[in-house]
Parts: sequence; C-alpha cells; structure tokens
Amino acid sequence: MGFCVFNNIMLGLAHAQRKYHKLIKRVALLDFDVHHGNGGQAACWEHPSRFFASTHQTPLFPWKGLSTDTGVQMNVVNVPLSKESTSQEFRDAWEHKILPSVRKYQPDMIFVSAGFDAHEDDPLASLNLVEDDFHFLTDKIARLANEVSNGRLVTVLEGG
Repeated sequence: MGFCVFNNIMLGLAHAQRKYHKLIKRVALLDFDVHHGNGGQAACWEHPSRFFASTHQTPLFPWKGLSTDTGVQMNVVNVPLSKESTSQEFRDAWEHKILPSVRKYQPDMIFVSAGFDAHEDDPLASLNLVEDDFHFLTDKIARLANEVSNGRLVTVLEGG
C-alpha cells in the first residue's frame, strides 16, 4: 500500500500496451519521487515487457524499493537515496545506473511518474533536490526517449 489509490500511470501504460500491442511491446516506467513507487514496481515485477526504475528516499514510507529488488528478469532497478542526499547523488543515480539500464532495455515507449516532493523545500521529506535537478532529469529522459523510443514519452504528475 502506498499513497496512490489509483495508479494512473500504470492504467495508461497497460492501455497503451493493449491497444497498440503491435507498436508498443516493451515499456519503461520511470519514477522519481521522495516515496518509492511500490504499485508501479508490483505491476511490472512479473512482466518482462515492463521495466521499472525508481529513485526515492530511504528509509521512508512505504518502506519498499530495495536496491536488491530486481523483478523476474532484471526488469526492476531501484536506487534508494539516503536522507539528506544531494543533487549529485540523485543525478549520478539516473546518469550512471537507471538511464543506462533503460537504454539497454530498449523500450518502445517511456512513461514517467513524476513527483516533486524530493525538493529541498518540501516539509515532509529530507532530500535536497532543486528545480535544476528536475530539469536535468526531464531533459535526459526526453533525449533518451528520442534515442530509443522514437520520442514516445508520457509524463504524469503523481505523488508529490
């Protein structure tokens, strides 16, 4: 159980795979939020046609998202960030671990579950991200979508 009652991005992802099954076989769900996207991970875990990756603060509710969680075919990548993590740690996680894994996976479409509660001004969290970090990551993901997914990219505000 997490904060989201309805996992909007997973509904869209599953719909895209079902309706456009000839075009969209493999999808990636990328989650940046202060909390782990445990519902997204659960929905991808046993489906090799779905890749899930997340950065999130740990320890923090929902107490999920271990770096050892890998899915049935190494299709899950979690990079937990410790309390008081910096912009550099966040950027390194995406640049050196998650984005190369997405590139290797070669999805036909990328979905982003975007949460901004990892911002340094959020009173309920302890990560220290700034606006430039979100711009940095959005730019990197958009470039990757152009490279591997013919520009197919959906971004949804979820969580914080």
